Amino acid sequence: MKYDLKLEELKERRISLRLILMYKVVEGLVPSLPPDKFLKFSKPKRKIKAKTISDHIATNFVNSQVCNNSKGLQIPDSKAIQYRNSFFVDAAIHWNHLPDSVVQKDSVKSFKNALQNYRAS
Repeated sequence: MKYDLKLEELKERRISLRLILMYKVVEGLVPSLPPDKFLKFSKPKRKIKAKTISDHIATNFVNSQVCNNSKGLQIPDSKAIQYRNSFFVDAAIHWNHLPDSVVQKDSVKSFKNALQNYRAS
C-alpha cells in the first residue's frame, strides 16, 4: 500500500516534520519557542562532507558537525542519550545538512516544497 500511494518511510516523514518545525522556530513563527532563547547560530566554517554508506548507521562526529547553509545552528553538547535524541539536538543536525537553496525560502509552503524536492533527489 505504501508503494501504491508513493509515501515516504515513517522515519523520513518524521525527519521532514522536524525540519518544518525547525524552520518555523528559526524564522520566529512559533511564539512559544523564541529562536534567541533556544537556538545559537554558528559562524560560517569550511564545508566538510562526511563519507556515507547507505546501509550503515553510525554516530560520526564529522557527520554531526557538518554545516551546509548560512543559517547553520550550533549543536548543543549532548552527553546523555535522552538529550542527544531530543528535538533541538536531532533537528539541528538534520537542519545543518540542508543546502542554502532550501533554508533560504521565504514561506513555510515554499520551504516544504523545496524540502520535498531536495529529499526526493
